[in-house]
Parts: sequence; C-alpha cells; structure tokens
Amino acid sequence: MNRRRFLKNTGVTSAGIGMTGILYLTSMDGETTIISKGRTFEIVGKNKINGEVFSTPAILRHSIIIRTKNHLIKIVDKR
Repeated sequence: MNRRRFLKNTGVTSAGIGMTGILYLTSMDGETTIISKGRTFEIVGKNKINGEVFSTPAILRHSIIIRTKNHLIKIVDKR
C-alpha cells in the first residue's frame, strides 16, 4: 500500500464529511482539503479560512457550515 501524508504540519480534530462524491477534511488551522471519490487518490482543491477549527463541519442543503474558535462560517454552493 502506498501511503502519504497530505495534511502537513497540522492535525485534524474533526471528522471528514462527504457530499456528492466529494470528501471534505478540515484541519485545526482552518484548511479544508477536498478529495474526489474514485479508485485513485486525487486532491481536487484546498480552501483556507481564518481561525482554528476543532469541530466537525455540518452540511445543510447546498452549503457547509464551519465553526471556528470565534466565528460561525457558512459556505454556499450557488451552482
């Protein structure tokens, strides 16, 4: 098995969430790594928000809600 670390220098304290064939992993430093579903491992994107994240993001309709240490952030897919 070929293993590699893709969340460098940070930890993940929340559970990953899946939606429409995509896995979202959010690190403690606020970076979300987006991985596509499939036979091969593929990072399709990364997004960074300001603030520390210690909780699992929530999915609501076409949005993801992330709670940081000091804020509640809602990211909406308007497609």
